[in-house]
Amino acid sequence: MPRGGTLDVLLVATRRFEFHAFLARSLAAVGASVGAVAPPGSPLFRTGAVTTRFAVRGGRRVGGMERALADTHPTVVVPCDDGATAALHALDERSDDWR
Repeated sequence: MPRGGTLDVLLVATRRFEFHAFLARSLAAVGASVGAVAPPGSPLFRTGAVTTRFAVRGGRRVGGMERALADTHPTVVVPCDDGATAALHALDERSDDWR
C-alpha cells in the first residue's frame, strides 16, 4: 500500500475470464480499492470487490480505457490479458495526457 493512503487499482480486461474476478477479490481483501474496465458480462462486474465499473466493447476499448483512467486516477493499472496490454500500449502511443 502507498504510505498513508489506499492503493487504487484499475484492472483492465478484454476477455471474460473468471480469474479476473479472483484477482479483484484478492486485491480487495488486502485493502485495495478496485475498479475495472471490461466487456459487458465480465465476471469482474459480478463481484462485489469491484467498486467502479467501466464496460467497453471491442472497437471502443482505447477510448473507454482513457475515460476510466481520467475518471479514477488509479495508483496502479493491471492489464489482465494480452488484448488489454495491447490496448494500453495503443493508448500510450496516442496520448501523454493520462500518465
